[in-house]
Amino acid sequence: MLKVPKNDLRIEEDPFILLGYGMNSYFKIMLQMMYMCILISLVAVPLMWTYSTGAGLTGYALYSLGSLQGATNYCT
Repeated sequence: MLKVPKNDLRIEEDPFILLGYGMNSYFKIMLQMMYMCILISLVAVPLMWTYSTGAGLTGYALYSLGSLQGATNYCT
């Protein structure tokens, strides 16, 4: 009985190996960028919700850029 070569087993696990290093690195970078965008969204959405409601400005939020009241000069 013949053994299956290790390279053939790797190709069965990941068929993109045949495309070369460039395509594999492209897919890895796209996956990393997708994870980064998800992480940024998870951080930014609560901040946008807090500042859109105008409520909850207590604690550290009082000293952030959203509550510097720069618009009061134009609104009064």
